[in-house]
Amino acid sequence: MTQPPEGQPGQPHGSLPHGQPPYGPSQSGYAQPFQYPLYSAPAPKPTRGPLPMVLIVLGSVLLAGAVGLFVMAALMFTQTVPLGVLDRNGGPGSDAVFSGEPPITVEVQLDADESYLLYVASPSGSSTPRLADVPEVTAPSGESRTMGPAQISSTASMGGTDAVGQYSYTAHESGLHTVEIEAFADPGQVAEGESFIVIAPGGDFVGLMGGVFGVLGSVFGGIAAGTIGLGLLVAGIIVAVIRRRRRREQGAWPTPGAGPAWGPAQG
Repeated sequence: MTQPPEGQPGQPHGSLPHGQPPYGPSQSGYAQPFQYPLYSAPAPKPTRGPLPMVLIVLGSVLLAGAVGLFVMAALMFTQTVPLGVLDRNGGPGSDAVFSGEPPITVEVQLDADESYLLYVASPSGSSTPRLADVPEVTAPSGESRTMGPAQISSTASMGGTDAVGQYSYTAHESGLHTVEIEAFADPGQVAEGESFIVIAPGGDFVGLMGGVFGVLGSVFGGIAAGTIGLGLLVAGIIVAVIRRRRRREQGAWPTPGAGPAWGPAQG
């Protein structure tokens, strides 16, 4: 019976010489496993456009408009509320076109289509005296009319003095008007120098209501414009920050196709 060939001395049966691969000689260039090329995903496209700037500009404009509306509301409020009838010391204020103690006849500069209110000022806590008769006003043209009762309830308090509106008058023409004011109905009720008359713009019900609605409209309009403007401004800033962050990330993104090329691994 034929025996298989014996191995070389010092080698186990069936083993191959040292360094010889079991399936033939090694071929240079194909000793390593095959590698697939690696390709990076395409970099995200940068987001461009004027959206952040538009939001920021619109928000800033609305905020500026809100500030303007609040300023307008404050001005309307000062014109509607009788703040200038009395000064801080309780004397005649900056809005007074005339002040004095009755009885008195005086010439007062009045403007056409402007309403005026006659106040009786007296110490705070005391009853307000009444005039003995309705004041009479003579226009520059010679037309005489008596004042009417106050159309609105208007009271000013300052420096320990209360001024209560009692009569109103609307001038039909501009110029010097002669105003005749009678004495107080009960002179004994009023100490000398304690009570006096103040004539100041105001007293028109329509003008008062227009001022009130103007103040309310300006306040609510300012709140709405400020809220929307602030939201747009914040949104614009957030969008701008996100876009800037994306641009920085894009700058660090690998170049497409930078992976290894096809072909055999080099030995």
